[in-house]
Amino acid sequence: MNTKDAKDFLADQAAQQAALDHIPISDIEKRMMYFTESDSASCGDPVTLNDEFEEKYGTTEYEAKMSRLLHRAYKRLKAENPGGKLHWDEAISTLEKGDHYVLVLWDPD
Repeated sequence: MNTKDAKDFLADQAAQQAALDHIPISDIEKRMMYFTESDSASCGDPVTLNDEFEEKYGTTEYEAKMSRLLHRAYKRLKAENPGGKLHWDEAISTLEKGDHYVLVLWDPD
């Protein structure tokens, strides 16, 4: 699994959870999950993405919202789909090899 595939999977799971929880999630909120300054394959223009995000959203609120969605999505996958949980774990493991913003969203500490 490459970093783009890992982020695609996690962003999709967060969006699915948002839909299940009836929580709106915008395109920019979803795209921000791809943010990194060190991997052009998964985030081609991080400066523009970050500027666009900061015009509309507060980081603290966004991180709390996305962290809750990711943790609920993981809990749902663990209960409903063991293969999906393994895929999630692989995605996180792939991303832990680099510096990716989605890891901040995944780890609330």
